[in-house]
Amino acid sequence: MNANRVSFALVVVSLLASAPSEALPPGAYEVTARGNNIAPYRRSTVTVASAHPTSLIVRPLFAAPSDQDRIPNPEPKYQLVNAKSGALMRFETSTGGGDSVTFRGDLMLSVEAISIYADQITCSIQRSLCSARGSVMVDAGSEQLQGTSIEVDLSNRTFVLRREPAVTRTF
Repeated sequence: MNANRVSFALVVVSLLASAPSEALPPGAYEVTARGNNIAPYRRSTVTVASAHPTSLIVRPLFAAPSDQDRIPNPEPKYQLVNAKSGALMRFETSTGGGDSVTFRGDLMLSVEAISIYADQITCSIQRSLCSARGSVMVDAGSEQLQGTSIEVDLSNRTFVLRREPAVTRTF
């Protein structure tokens, strides 16, 4: 897929403005961010549909000021975890291999306008399932959800966020 490129130097993103003359044309967009004191940011491709507002909350990793060379900067890695959905994982380390991979560090699992943050996420690559336990945060467009665990089915494009009460969404 040839995606359009949209780069942002700051953290505020709205892919479809309220006025039609300001709207991005429908299509698939790669979202990246670069700037002073932030690590290079990237997320899964986001599809903008005609007349459907698409909002994102972008949470880049901040780096130390350039004069603070003793403070290590984050060096995120990225891995496509599901080609069909375009799900992309940002991580620091991973263990396992084959079907089951556990990711750790400053994690973000992104797919379309959904971003999932947790301390640890385990994905079954062949079954297109990911899960996280502990403190879980989900940015779903402009909505932010928090819970204690999440199960993500990338094939069926659904997630179940466990909290009081449980939240089920289709994306």
